[in-house]
Amino acid sequence: MQERIENTLIDLGLTRNEVLIYLANLKLGSSRVEEISRKAGILRTTAYDVLDSMVRKGFSASVIKSGVRYYSVTEPRQIIGLLDEKKKKVEEIMEDLEGMKKSVIAKPKMQMFEGKDGLKSVYSDILSTGKDLMGYGNAELSMKVLTYFLPTFIKGRVKIGMRSRLIVERSETGIEFKKTDKSQKRETRFLDSTKSMETIFYIYGDKVAILTFVSKEPIAIIIENKEIADSQRILFENMWKMAS
Repeated sequence: MQERIENTLIDLGLTRNEVLIYLANLKLGSSRVEEISRKAGILRTTAYDVLDSMVRKGFSASVIKSGVRYYSVTEPRQIIGLLDEKKKKVEEIMEDLEGMKKSVIAKPKMQMFEGKDGLKSVYSDILSTGKDLMGYGNAELSMKVLTYFLPTFIKGRVKIGMRSRLIVERSETGIEFKKTDKSQKRETRFLDSTKSMETIFYIYGDKVAILTFVSKEPIAIIIENKEIADSQRILFENMWKMAS
């Protein structure tokens, strides 16, 4: 039981020495420092500092009688009142704390993938979010690299009811996409400038995926950050207005 009491008091913010002093003083009642330190088993010089700290925390109080200082600790049930007071103080500043938290832009989380299997991991991540998809870039290149996998991804996207909007170049692949828009829950528009791109961007939820096909081994990066994703959505919507 003693150990449980000591650990609980430590959890409430008391140090090990403060716990020893508190329990010793509680058993003794109003006492002088030398009596408390002897009962607690710590040096008298240390006890002075410990008691001063406890007074500041509200766990102890002192009174001078005939020129001698006596200490007594807070009654056990009054500790609940101290905790309620601390809780009230925290609640008073909670709104300000939350405001400070919101004002800080979260550090983006990034993941990098290599090779065709890495690209497949990105498409699997897109499906796992269940969020509608925006994409722009070179459709011809992506289909060339992932000839057999992209149809599987599209089928999976349609199955879970995930809609998509796509901005691509006017190529054989792009035209084929547009022909099958209705059955594949997609809306495709053409923008000539995407033909020179060697990448494709996807925006979904709070994530942006960038797939590049310039090297022998394709590379993909997923960035998870609401601000970046929202910025990409604004860019996409502007491109969408220009596309046909």
